[in-house]
Amino acid sequence: MESNQIQPKIIQIEKLSQQLEETEARLKMLVASTKLGTWDYNPITGDLHWSDECKKIYGALPGQSINFDVFVNQIHTDDKIWVESEISNAMNPEADGNYDISYRIRRFDNNEYRWIRAQGKVFKNHDGYPSRFIGTVLDITDAMEANKRSATLAAIITSSDDAIVSKTLESIVTSWNGAAERMFGYTAAEMIGQSIVILIPPDRQNEEPHILERLKSGERVEHFETKRITKHGELIDVSLTISPIKDDNGRIIGLSKIARDIMERKNAQQLLQKREEHFRLALNAAHLGTFDMDIVKGTMEWDSRCKELFGIFKSQSVTYNKDFLQGLHPEDRERISLIIEDVLDKSKSDGNYDVEYRTVGLEDKKIRWVRAMGKAIFDVDDKPIRFIGTVLDITSQKQEELRKNDFVAIVSHELKTPLTSMYGYIQIMLQKANESNDALSLRALNSMHGQTKKMIALIKDFLDIARLEEGKLQLLKKPFRLHPLLTEVCSELTFLSAHEIELQDCEDITVIGDRDKIGQVLSNLLSNAIKYSPKGGKILIGCDKEEKQVKIFVKDEGVGIHAKDLPHLFERFYRVDNEQLQTITGFGIGLYLSSEIIKSHGSSIIVESVEGEGSTFYFYLPCH
Repeated sequence: MESNQIQPKIIQIEKLSQQLEETEARLKMLVASTKLGTWDYNPITGDLHWSDECKKIYGALPGQSINFDVFVNQIHTDDKIWVESEISNAMNPEADGNYDISYRIRRFDNNEYRWIRAQGKVFKNHDGYPSRFIGTVLDITDAMEANKRSATLAAIITSSDDAIVSKTLESIVTSWNGAAERMFGYTAAEMIGQSIVILIPPDRQNEEPHILERLKSGERVEHFETKRITKHGELIDVSLTISPIKDDNGRIIGLSKIARDIMERKNAQQLLQKREEHFRLALNAAHLGTFDMDIVKGTMEWDSRCKELFGIFKSQSVTYNKDFLQGLHPEDRERISLIIEDVLDKSKSDGNYDVEYRTVGLEDKKIRWVRAMGKAIFDVDDKPIRFIGTVLDITSQKQEELRKNDFVAIVSHELKTPLTSMYGYIQIMLQKANESNDALSLRALNSMHGQTKKMIALIKDFLDIARLEEGKLQLLKKPFRLHPLLTEVCSELTFLSAHEIELQDCEDITVIGDRDKIGQVLSNLLSNAIKYSPKGGKILIGCDKEEKQVKIFVKDEGVGIHAKDLPHLFERFYRVDNEQLQTITGFGIGLYLSSEIIKSHGSSIIVESVEGEGSTFYFYLPCH
């Protein structure tokens, strides 16, 4: 071939070579600018080459040996099988050789997992088998995290009960979630591209420019309560929280608005205000005072009426110790203090509080009778957090009761003196009748003896009630052995009854209390067990020792008590309405008096009963 024919071809080859170098240079710059790593795999020799950027993505260490097995080992365990399958599919001679997948890898340097996107192409030889597999790899971790956050945010926006809207700085709506459709009645298609101003009532049009000015300065608007108008013309109360949307350079490019429908809350507030006003009017009409004790903070609040009942007429703060406890009558202070301690102890009470006591006015020194009713509130751990209630002036009623009790006491005392004399004469006459064996006189005198004894016991009960309500019932608390007292009570009533009375042995048990008063209670409970077991049966009286206290009980097999009567059983003068008990006499004061005696011992009488099967009455006393 002549030289003049070869020269043009050489020039053409040089031009092509130069173009190829330029193309390769541009490709390298493009790869560098996009932070793409490149790889080149020879499936025949097994050689694998990674570019510097690819090694950087994988965190390869200096001098790190790279081959196909090393590459596979760095794939996340959950993705490894799937990735190997995709590579195998790409290298299949019958496939097109294209490869584009995303998966997780573990970096060499810090074992951190990163998301990558690998794209490549398989080249085949003249026999159709893969001879080269080249491609790129890109770290897409940040993009995957952004997508995850976007998906989460989208799910929150979609499922939110609050209207979430985005808009431009010109108040043009750019997004509108389902809650916004439900709240305002407009669909997303109706609102996107429209001005948000159509939701603002005419008398509130100045709100939007004012809000925009605040937001453009970078300020956030939180919980702005206002009114908006729905598609159907209904005014609704909403709370708005509006934030600026900024680009990567910190420039404000839009606004995000969250609207919460607060109609229910507003209606509830109005209803609460009305109820509070009605409650206040009712308190004023009934002349009730209120108290509110925050046990956590240790503070107490009284209204003016409550302060008045404690003789405080100045506007001043009050405390539990200085104003409440010191404002109680000295004779009531310890009793009320112990009751409140029990009320605030979930293990000892249900938190209900209903007591009567006297106050001594701080300023006027006037003694007033007060009835206080309240409720202790407990947290999830049964710790008291609040104690609230009302107080009522019952001075007039108490004075009337005291006058009545004085009358009862005087009459009872006047009756007791002649009855005591009669009782003595009857005993003398019984002795004479026994000596003369006069059967008729013995029957008559025994009957007189029993009836006179009942009258004396009844008068004693009336006198005890009078003393109790005057606060003059004296208790002499000291240790005493329980067994001898139970034996005395049983012996006294066994003589008068045909019932089988069984004493459960309580020997070697000593309790603390007023022996005579506890004997009076046991006598009443045992007497009731006899009266309310008209068909006989066994009556059990005894005790069970428990740690630092003793449970004392009386159990019968009588008619039992209906559930509706149980809450009223210890009320003064209350009698059970039961046809089977029409012939049983009584004034309904025995259980009331017994209950008050046991209360004064820091305990209470508890009753368990099933109608037709019998009843069990019991109370606790401290061990000595």
